[in-house]
Amino acid sequence: MKVALTGDVMLGRLVDQNVIRDKKQSPASLWGDVLPVFLSADLRLINLECVISTKGQKWNPEMKPFHFRAHPRALEFLQAARVDGVTLANNHVLDFGSDALGDCLDLLNHAHIPHAGAGELTQAAAAMFLPSPNGPIAVLALTDNEPSWEATDNQLGVNYVGRHPVV
Repeated sequence: MKVALTGDVMLGRLVDQNVIRDKKQSPASLWGDVLPVFLSADLRLINLECVISTKGQKWNPEMKPFHFRAHPRALEFLQAARVDGVTLANNHVLDFGSDALGDCLDLLNHAHIPHAGAGELTQAAAAMFLPSPNGPIAVLALTDNEPSWEATDNQLGVNYVGRHPVV
């Protein structure tokens, strides 16, 4: 079995402005020479290093210089690469607050793209299960960035590794 894992896939900022929002750009074009390698894998998993949404306001712009957000068309780019799942426990998923994160979770669900590492506490700490020829693969996502973004029972956030045990 071949698994393709990426580090940060950041679809915000200039990628959002110059590729995703440009209707002339095909979703496959973003991936370049990586796409055939990615598509040859049996399972594709990325860390989505931004929020996908049009909602929200910049979080703490006086202290945080970079805020990453992609337009919902970014989902087409994930689908073009046949992304099987995304991890969201990172230092940019709440760049535009919980309204944008909630929207992102809804958009990913609607696009049938599994995710792990963000949501209310139970969802953020839960594994996503991805199908494979050898049976389901469980994927957990955790971060040690932005402790104030830790998910709670009634607040969207990230699965923060520093405050609760990994289950």
